[in-house]
Amino acid sequence: MAEHQTQPNLYHIPRAQKDITRFVWTALGLFTLIVLVSMWAATEYAAWALQWSPTLGKPMIAPAVYFPFDILIWTWKYNSLDYGLVVMKVFENAHLIMGVGGLLSLLLPVALAFRRTRKAANEKNDLHGSAHWATQEEVEETGILPSEKNAGGVFFGNFEDQYLRHAGPEHILAFAPTRSGKGVGIILPTLLSWKHSVLVNDIKGECWHFTAGFRSKMMGQRCIKFDP
Repeated sequence: MAEHQTQPNLYHIPRAQKDITRFVWTALGLFTLIVLVSMWAATEYAAWALQWSPTLGKPMIAPAVYFPFDILIWTWKYNSLDYGLVVMKVFENAHLIMGVGGLLSLLLPVALAFRRTRKAANEKNDLHGSAHWATQEEVEETGILPSEKNAGGVFFGNFEDQYLRHAGPEHILAFAPTRSGKGVGIILPTLLSWKHSVLVNDIKGECWHFTAGFRSKMMGQRCIKFDP
């Protein structure tokens, strides 16, 4: 028994529509987390630089873990010349930490949004149809390019500078208006290379006229014309 090979999906439909609220909450959560961490880092730095002075107030968790936003209160109370240049330098460094955190809180959500948008743009989506001209890879996967496997098959088109041929058990239907090239493009080339027996409903007699002699003399086949 031949091993069954799973074919790749022909259509790519997204599992769900892109929910903008889901992204907003992610970006908002990232923004909040970065702001919280940067404020807490600035607070702990200021407490460490000021030697955990009792003037700063009671820690949230003993002995030296303060509330994340204590740096704002301390800045309002103690960031002045009345407490000396050393204290002001400490708060200057703490503000630098908060500034870096604020910048990251803006840049990282923007980078996340850019990555999400780019990923969505590159994702194949056939929700509104999948009709398109075949690519080189798709044509190669069908096995209709010239090869030993489909030699002597039906001519039915071309891809760039190569003919397309089909020698499988599937049926082929060519549907096109009169004088659109069905005969000269598909039927006649096929009859001139088809090695097997064939029955042709040749109403106009064109197929017999152009191919019977070749099939008889060059291919060694017996050709019979039924024309009562």
